[in-house]
Amino acid sequence: KTFGILLAFLTSILWAIAIVIFRISVFTADPIVVDLLKNTFLLAVYTPLLLSKIKEIRGMDRKTIFHISLGGMISVGLGDWFLYISLSEIGATRAALMTTFTPVTSIILAHFILKEKITRRQILGTVFIMLGIIFANVL
Repeated sequence: KTFGILLAFLTSILWAIAIVIFRISVFTADPIVVDLLKNTFLLAVYTPLLLSKIKEIRGMDRKTIFHISLGGMISVGLGDWFLYISLSEIGATRAALMTTFTPVTSIILAHFILKEKITRRQILGTVFIMLGIIFANVL
């Protein structure tokens, strides 16, 4: 459990670094070009790993492959593209603050789709996140 928490924290740090880097990119490049180049680079980097896992991938059922593909199209496709547009329109700080709404949405979706229980602590944390977004962007 501790390892998972550590990796989640590290992920947020890496995303923060990426947001600043991509903000620099959208100064001179169209957000869709930034998204396309990033994804092309990732394809090149991940192809050897993908090929090493081809046996495992062939063993996956179609429903799993569909969910992985849909999640990728939504998050890495549309989500990243919208983030890059947002970075060019409102800057890194405001865009990063707005993306902190992700945990709120995730908790709600996990409850209704995955039937995960929402604790009082999570509800309280969600309220603080929403208040922080309002405070940082409105007040």
